[in-house]
Amino acid sequence: VQERRQNPQGDMISRLIAAEIPGEDGELRRLDDVEITGFVALLGGAGAETVTKLVGSAMVEFARHPEQ
Repeated sequence: VQERRQNPQGDMISRLIAAEIPGEDGELRRLDDVEITGFVALLGGAGAETVTKLVGSAMVEFARHPEQ
């Protein structure tokens, strides 16, 4: 996250760094490093679980229908 703050790219982390969200006082604020790191970890885990289940389900269906 710190590297992207210094050298923004066209990726998700750079976009999260640039994002503004309403704070508790209603004023816009930027996400801190802990919030960005937590979001990326959550998203990565969710993505990995989705892919794993997709591949597992596909294998079951191919076994049920080998002609496909």
